[in-house]
Amino acid sequence: MKKYLSLLLLFLIPVIIYFQGLDNDFIIWDDNVQVYENKVTENLSFENLKIIFTNGVCGMYQPMTSLLFAVIAFFFGVKSAFPYHIFSLLLHVVNTFLVFFLGCRLFKNKTKAFLLGLLFSVQHMTVEAVSWVSATSTLLFSFFFLIAMLFYIKYLEDNFRRNYILSLAFFFIGCFCKVQIIPFVGVLFLIDYWYEKPYLSKELLFSKIPFVIIAIIFGWIAVYFRAVTLAVNSDGLPYDKIYFGLNQFAGYIFELITLPHYASIRNIKYVFHFQVFMFCLLICSVYYFRKRRLFVFGVLFFLLNVVLQTTLFSRFNNPYNNRYVYISGIGIWIALLSFSYGKKHVYLMSFYIFLHFLFATAVAINWSNSKSIYRYNKETTSSGYDFGKWKLEDITDQEFRYTYKIKKIDNAVGIYNNIGVAFVRFGLIDLSEWCFLKAADSEPPNVDVFKNLALVFVNINSKKRKIYLLEALSLEPTSFDINIKLGCLFSKTDLDMSEKYFLAAFRLKPNSSIAPMNLGVIYSKNDREKSEEYLLKALCLNPDDLKVNKNLEVFYENSDPKKSNMYLLKSTDLSLISNWKNN
Repeated sequence: MKKYLSLLLLFLIPVIIYFQGLDNDFIIWDDNVQVYENKVTENLSFENLKIIFTNGVCGMYQPMTSLLFAVIAFFFGVKSAFPYHIFSLLLHVVNTFLVFFLGCRLFKNKTKAFLLGLLFSVQHMTVEAVSWVSATSTLLFSFFFLIAMLFYIKYLEDNFRRNYILSLAFFFIGCFCKVQIIPFVGVLFLIDYWYEKPYLSKELLFSKIPFVIIAIIFGWIAVYFRAVTLAVNSDGLPYDKIYFGLNQFAGYIFELITLPHYASIRNIKYVFHFQVFMFCLLICSVYYFRKRRLFVFGVLFFLLNVVLQTTLFSRFNNPYNNRYVYISGIGIWIALLSFSYGKKHVYLMSFYIFLHFLFATAVAINWSNSKSIYRYNKETTSSGYDFGKWKLEDITDQEFRYTYKIKKIDNAVGIYNNIGVAFVRFGLIDLSEWCFLKAADSEPPNVDVFKNLALVFVNINSKKRKIYLLEALSLEPTSFDINIKLGCLFSKTDLDMSEKYFLAAFRLKPNSSIAPMNLGVIYSKNDREKSEEYLLKALCLNPDDLKVNKNLEVFYENSDPKKSNMYLLKSTDLSLISNWKNN
């Protein structure tokens, strides 16, 4: 009866917390891109499946999550977020059971396993992952993470090969949900450590190789699709990649075990430095309690699973996101429960869990719509866009979404454009393209962004360069420069199209020698009379144009050597003069 009562409570408590939020709306942040404005997920077809598995979304590779959204959309549509919240809640409940079963394996004590399941279920930092539709990827990868972990434990216990294969299979599937699962490879070594296995033995080391290969492949995919943004340096805090990363470790732990509003004091200068000091104490405690294997296991489990979400590996617009602690936070609770407990301690822990239940319920209320979560974030972290004199109570959620989107675009276009330029200078072509495309996603579209995109692919990808130049021309059809660039681009593949753009450029700037010179070059391949006509027009417009003289030298090379030599001498003189001026 106690066992079934425990399982019933593990089911009921998260349902009570999140039941009130089942009719919550979609949130403007990412839900539009991933679900209700995503044409790929709205239509479940073979062609869209191909797009899902070969493209990223929101700068991440998570095709299984997108596929899940597509399946839900196929049956229930995207007008209501209700079915998406139902699935998130069920997935969180299942994950709670898996954490309970993990606790049974680690503690060999069902009371502690039950407390571990409750702490995981009610901690207020899980609310973001459960209540935000876009964070379903966190719930999904955690599901496969926990199952793979349980099967690996069973493999160590009974040495049954099938359990090893199942662990590997679930890890592989989890990588398609979110690459945040990659630290699972390190957790395998921790499990070996906890079970006192010779984790450096050839047999166990070789068993990790398939996991490592999969992790490397998906790590590369993550870097390929990842949207890298800049780290925040708010309120003049000292920023250093390593120092800030140490602060994040401790900051996550403090927020996990304290009140939800701890975030509002996290960036105070003295708190910031205190957190770094506490992280050093945490490392010292690992050494001090080194004989308490489960404590060491729990702390290292947390550090391994959160390290990729710190500035040691990534850079963020918001370096603290609660969903990053969804799976890693289990390690902190394992470490705390690794000590011996009497009845008094169990009662105190029960009261503590009840407080977290109240906190989580209060936080979950704030996820009802975009306005409410914006207000909550503004109060707790002082972040967000300035809405001036607008009172959020006076506008509908739809109006809020529209206004936020406009303000976000106004603020972001220049930022993304500048970051894109910086990435080009460092040779990070894929990242620069992503930034420029984010900048291009504005109303009205910005022609300069498409010009920059075209510049990115000079001598790299003529097809993409052509696409972006055509986009730029559609926005600015009277642009002389764009017509010239398109004419040059098509001159290698389609002379008729090349002629069209050079003639358009000539009409736009009849006093420039550039368009007639290029027309002369392309006509030289099939119409020498027209070629000569336009080259001479270019010469009349600019007699001292070095390129025009060189082209005339080449044009007359076989038909009139005397004229060819004349233009050769002229171009040589112009070249010498140009070099003299430059020096």
